[in-house]
Amino acid sequence: MKQPLSNLLENAWIDLHDVQVVWQIAALLACFLIAWGAGRALRLGRVEADGIWRFGVGGLRRILFPVVALLPLALSIELFKRWIEVDLLRLFVPLLLSLSLVRFFFYLLRHVFARGSIVRSFERAIAVLVWGGLVLHVSGLLPDVIDVLDGITFHLGTQKLTLWLVLQ
Repeated sequence: MKQPLSNLLENAWIDLHDVQVVWQIAALLACFLIAWGAGRALRLGRVEADGIWRFGVGGLRRILFPVVALLPLALSIELFKRWIEVDLLRLFVPLLLSLSLVRFFFYLLRHVFARGSIVRSFERAIAVLVWGGLVLHVSGLLPDVIDVLDGITFHLGTQKLTLWLVLQ
């Protein structure tokens, strides 16, 4: 049963006003603690690797926390949904997925482009834009923002351009 993300946000807000949200928060904290513990146990920061192995260890170290947190989170959702609403837990699934994808994407970009490239300079700005887009999408505000950006027009020669078209 898939829910639109905006409904998921509304349901998670409703869940926050319920006493049973304590179980969801405890499950989230346990998932994060397991992911942190796995990162500490593997000690990937201390692994001596070179060549392609260094590339693999670095990528794994970056995405380990969100990926490991997703596994017990999925288990918690399946376990708790029989007794309580789990919308707060479901809200963290796309957040952790996007965190792992953004981290992995930028890890790849760092290795593809030269050390002093413009990608490294704008890494934080690009990450904020990606996360901002996700927040707008989850909150259901993205279509309204797109409409506002599409309504801002200007002319370049004989072409009529919109701010949304330029940002695309």
